[in-house]
Amino acid sequence: MPFPKPGPMLRQAFKELDVLAYGSDEERKALGDSTTLARPWDPSSVTNPRLRQQLWEWLDRVVVWTNHEYGWRAEDLIPDCWPHHPPLVREIAVLADLRRRAGAAATSDSLEEWHRYALPAFLDRMGRRSSTSNCVEKHQDWPARGRYTRHVSEDCRTARGAQFSTDVEGIARLHEDAQRRHERQQALSTPPTTSHPDTQPTAALRLVNDEHGVVDTTTGEVLT
Repeated sequence: MPFPKPGPMLRQAFKELDVLAYGSDEERKALGDSTTLARPWDPSSVTNPRLRQQLWEWLDRVVVWTNHEYGWRAEDLIPDCWPHHPPLVREIAVLADLRRRAGAAATSDSLEEWHRYALPAFLDRMGRRSSTSNCVEKHQDWPARGRYTRHVSEDCRTARGAQFSTDVEGIARLHEDAQRRHERQQALSTPPTTSHPDTQPTAALRLVNDEHGVVDTTTGEVLT
């Protein structure tokens, strides 16, 4: 059973991302704002409705392919309700893209790594995740909904905000203390400002004469 190929719009999205990663400066510039490019391995970044539809269809075919090719044990099968589980959707999108890239590589190294690391790690996380282990016969609603509702409640948000503020205030105090220590060290290490000896005024020499009184020897002026 061959690995499913993405639809035409999805292939174009992957091509643009390849240009972004490996293209020339001119080619990357022609793409425009690269932050607006859809990353199919991150479904939330795909906002074009038609592209989003192709992504869902491709991921669904990848799930069927994965279950057929690797689902030897029942617990290794991706449940049919996977679109209802956001963590599974995100992981399947990454798994599918890694397999697509590995299949297109010039060597088998990436495909070997996909078999050795990506797929087993995904199956292990899926098996340990309670959200899917409860969906053996049919889809079960989110078991953690009550705890999540409490987590986003106003009281819990206020309590977390208070803890955040306490932490930030503590960091601010540490910065203020460090700044004061730095200023004190600078004050101690800076020598006092003194005038250069050459710039200090020198007193004029004066000669005391019994006949004329005090005479300024620089100007010859009789002062008294």
